[in-house]
Amino acid sequence: NDEERARRRHPRHGVILTLRSVSPIRMFLLVIISAGASVWVATMAQLDLELDLSPKIKEPEPLQGTRKMIRTDRSEQDRTDPKSATESKQSLNICPPSEWEKNPGSCPDFDHSIKRPRHGCQVNEDTKTVFCTFDNLRIDTQKIRMKPKGGEVLSTVMGQAEESEYPKYQQGAFSVPTAPTHKFPNEYLNNKGMHYLADVLNAMQYPTTNDDKGQLDFSCQQTYPGTTLFLTRYEYVNVFHTMTDWWNAFFVLPRKKAYISENNNQNTTLVDGMECIEKVNRVVFLDGHPQGSLDPTWESLFAKYHFIQHMGVGGSNSSSGLCFEQAIFVPPGYKSPLFNNDPSRRRCPHKGMTKAFSDFVLEQHNLLHNKGKVIKGNIVLIDRHPFISHPRIKLENFERKFKASDLEKLQKRLASIPGATLQVVRLEKLSFREQLALMQESHIVIGMHGAALTHLLFMDENRSQLIELMPRNRVDFFQSLSEWKGMNYKRFTLDSSGQMNEKFIDDVVRHVEKYIWEN
Repeated sequence: NDEERARRRHPRHGVILTLRSVSPIRMFLLVIISAGASVWVATMAQLDLELDLSPKIKEPEPLQGTRKMIRTDRSEQDRTDPKSATESKQSLNICPPSEWEKNPGSCPDFDHSIKRPRHGCQVNEDTKTVFCTFDNLRIDTQKIRMKPKGGEVLSTVMGQAEESEYPKYQQGAFSVPTAPTHKFPNEYLNNKGMHYLADVLNAMQYPTTNDDKGQLDFSCQQTYPGTTLFLTRYEYVNVFHTMTDWWNAFFVLPRKKAYISENNNQNTTLVDGMECIEKVNRVVFLDGHPQGSLDPTWESLFAKYHFIQHMGVGGSNSSSGLCFEQAIFVPPGYKSPLFNNDPSRRRCPHKGMTKAFSDFVLEQHNLLHNKGKVIKGNIVLIDRHPFISHPRIKLENFERKFKASDLEKLQKRLASIPGATLQVVRLEKLSFREQLALMQESHIVIGMHGAALTHLLFMDENRSQLIELMPRNRVDFFQSLSEWKGMNYKRFTLDSSGQMNEKFIDDVVRHVEKYIWEN
């Protein structure tokens, strides 16, 4: 039959010859070739050389090329419904290796785990982070008090008070139809360390008895299926603080077990130690910040973003209830392990987590293939300049920028180093993707203490070095970040004036020259 003929023409492993109308001379040559091959195999075995003739099955690469071969854990309906299977594959984003979850990092007794409650909240006592997920969350937008709607053009809200951009919730602003499970001490609700999450949980209502269900309003003006990320951003145009939000958002993304299939057939095998990240359907900002330069990157990394005050707008008599099938609240960035300005929390860098996060960011910007492509001698000098970024910015108070004469001297000396190429850049003039690509190719990055140094997360930890020009009495955020990354870090501390004298410049240049020569 057709299936048998196809099997003979395309064997799973090996070669099949169809000896139809083969001449005697050709048959003789085939016999000689076959005999020679047998002798060669026997000789190799006698030489005790390893000859593996078993079929080779290529192991799936966790981050590159997996989108066509890895499937997430699917329901029984998905396994039999081709349409559902296609949708499941399309929902796949990336499948990072999950070894970091079994690796204690630099502290064997430290718990780095991400808690994933089904319906409620759970705390990681070591990281002091609260994780919350709710099914069928209802938000009553009429019980949210906040004058700005969010997303306004920056020039139209200059001078706007920061406090006005944060919501105040009335009781019942959030509700769920079934009682959630909260696995953390009640004192967390009164702890400012939870930041916006404490306000959300204190305003949440849910039935505790059967009679309560009839008294609470669970009507929906609009229902949003799938998974939604919620958060309140604080320093929303600062790349360091926004990176801590992105970090937390990445690690709370839903995961599903990964399966590998051959030739897109329905027979799948579970891939041990790998989980695939499920794409979320939307991101909702609970704050009312105006437009910011980092807003588009939220869409590049996760999903389209919305401001809660723009959703479900209706007439005065319409219901104000917005319902979300699954709601994941992103822990505040101040509770990210990258934010080390909290003496109550113990430091415990974890390179595996950093690699998973940085690879995700690069993959979402189609730059993962550039990893390791450092250009030897490529020096990037970051030139900090003030620019209008939020309503309260005061350009005259901008700190930690190069004095023009100092920058000119340093630039001239660095450019004269043999084998070096120098780029003086203002990162705010580049797109976020361009900034990532620039850091990937850098051999040495030099900059004043400032948020831009957060980009060390995307530098090559094996060859590159970050040089921080550090004013006195500043928090060592970036030394801590370099420990999480596991990369070379060097600090030069400025004197009390914050200016660079000749000796300071000499020390920097000699160090750069030595590093380029040795690396």
